[in-house]
Formats: sequence, structure tokens, C-alpha cells
Amino acid sequence: MRPHHALSWLLVPIVVVAIAACTETKEAATEPSAVAEETFGHATHNIINEKNLSAQQRAYLGRLRNAVTTMQDANAMKEQGWNVVINCREKSGAGSQGVHYINFEMVKNGVIDELRPNILMYETQQNGRKRLIGVEWGVPLQGETPPDIHGLPFHKNTRDGLWVLHIWVPSNNPSGLFADWNPAVSCANDQPADVIN
Repeated sequence: MRPHHALSWLLVPIVVVAIAACTETKEAATEPSAVAEETFGHATHNIINEKNLSAQQRAYLGRLRNAVTTMQDANAMKEQGWNVVINCREKSGAGSQGVHYINFEMVKNGVIDELRPNILMYETQQNGRKRLIGVEWGVPLQGETPPDIHGLPFHKNTRDGLWVLHIWVPSNNPSGLFADWNPAVSCANDQPADVIN
């Protein structure tokens, strides 16, 4: 696990927290020039080119797919610390992100555990069951150099005051494995939704 701290950060609409600053050493990003195109809220594009993934990155994604098989049960994950829940998020023309289950302590302390994402995304089914659709890491926004996981760079989410990285496992995303929004995911069973303009 790698800590990433900031002087201050905002997780909207949950809370504003101030924490101490520190530094860390990070691996090189896959595409440094594509790091922070997003400037307000969540981006609608895929900032990581999947065709350029290294063998190390592909191997990591395989390990992640195996790891998330233990995170399918939203209630069990809630008991394990992913207990801050925010509404299903959707963006017109881009798709949805599902319901977010957040490990607040991991986010607050800037913890990046490559196999234990600090934000889990679930889609609510018609029967009320939550289906894991993707994972996200969020750490306090600090400076202009993003953190990364095996060279997969985070990008800015200024709406929540975080550096973020989405990976759509175990589900598929027509917009891309690392896109912020998934057009195949719906908030239809989670009204009212948090609509991002």
C-alpha cells in the first residue's frame, strides 16, 4: 500500500478534511501528456490508451480481476469499511458509475492499495441486489503530478477534490477499461440519482 497525502481535500458531498502533507516516489505514467485533460468533475473520455499497455500492466489487471472476486457482496464490503455510500452517479450522454461504496479512511489518508480499491462501484438490479461493476481509487488532490498504479496515471476530479483512476472490472465498458463513465450502466433502479452536468 502506498500513502498519498494532501494539505487539504474535498470529497463532495461528504466532508472537508485537512491532513498533513508528505511526498512519495511514483512509477512513470503510461502517457504523461494525457494526464489531466479533465478540469471540472469527471471526464467523459478514456485518458489511457489500452493498446499501449505493457506486459506488467496487463499482468496487474489480471491480478486485479482475481482480487475483485472477493468484493462482489456490497453488504459484506460495507461491514469491512467501505461504509460511506453515495447515490448512483450519471452523466447525460456518457453513462453512469453506479452506487459508490467508499472506504473513507483509505481515501482520507491517501492510501493506494493496488488490489484493494478504496471506492467500489455497484449497479442496483431490479431485485435490489447490488452488482459490482467497477472499481476506483481516489486520493486527495495535491500538486500537478498525478499518482499512478504500475504507470497507469490518475487524473483530476476537481468536483470531488481528488486524483482518481477508474478500472471497469469485472464488468465491460464500451467507452474503455479506464473511462470514467459507462454507458452500459444505469441508475434506473437508484432514483434519485446524482446527475453530473
